[in-house]
Amino acid sequence: MGEKFTDDDKNLARVTQELAQSEEETDESLDMIRDLVVETEEDRKFVATLLADVASNEKKLEEKRTWLTGPMVEALERSRVLFRPSLKALKEMKKILKSKLKESIEKHQRQQEEALEEAAAEGSLVRIEAASKQVSVPEGIQTRVTWKFRVDESKLPMEYMMVDEEKIDAVVRVLKGDTDIPGVEAYPDTTIAVVGKR
Repeated sequence: MGEKFTDDDKNLARVTQELAQSEEETDESLDMIRDLVVETEEDRKFVATLLADVASNEKKLEEKRTWLTGPMVEALERSRVLFRPSLKALKEMKKILKSKLKESIEKHQRQQEEALEEAAAEGSLVRIEAASKQVSVPEGIQTRVTWKFRVDESKLPMEYMMVDEEKIDAVVRVLKGDTDIPGVEAYPDTTIAVVGKR
């Protein structure tokens, strides 16, 4: 008894074959486009026609991709919705438990450091040895120390200041060539968009 092929199987085989052919043609076209010289008005019209064709082909290819991946994306979204409440609760539990464990370990480390300082001030070797022991961490738990920081901007050197690009961009979009911010040069940048044939 032979294998049965559904319409979807046949469509998938057809799309796979079309993609293999399209990839070869696309590579050839890409090489040709890289070598294009655009100087005259006629050249620009030719490039605009090519650009419209490329955009059209991209849209068709995207439609085929969506046809293929659509059911998977829908199934993925359904599974996310199904599992989201339990996963959210478990993540919250994990966060709370980690936080409580961290607070306890850090509290005991601070107490140990204080005891060590007191023992060192007294010169008691027995107390120094006792205070030098590592804070115990439960089995199955691993700790890693990462240094972090807080900033007092009034004392921060200029080389650590960050440029607020969003704020500068907002000013440049309004004032354009009249932008007058020390250290900022405003310049025009042309963007090309395909709007379709008229």
